[in-house]
Amino acid sequence: MDLELTGRVAVVTGAASGIGLATVHSLLAEGCRVVGWDRASSVDTTLSPLQGFSGATATGILCDITDHASVEQALQE
Repeated sequence: MDLELTGRVAVVTGAASGIGLATVHSLLAEGCRVVGWDRASSVDTTLSPLQGFSGATATGILCDITDHASVEQALQE
């Protein structure tokens, strides 16, 4: 499926597992640069192996979206 997302940036919350991780895979397949946020400390190690998948990039950032300061920090990274 081509959703014309090549080169776009997507932020996925809950990216370290489950539906969030599946969403990361789908967006990478569409050519997106994906930034995955999760409160699980494993988010970076989970997404690191996906670097370069379909020519796109994936970055994991520790972020608790229920904490305003955490979101502000994630936006700076």
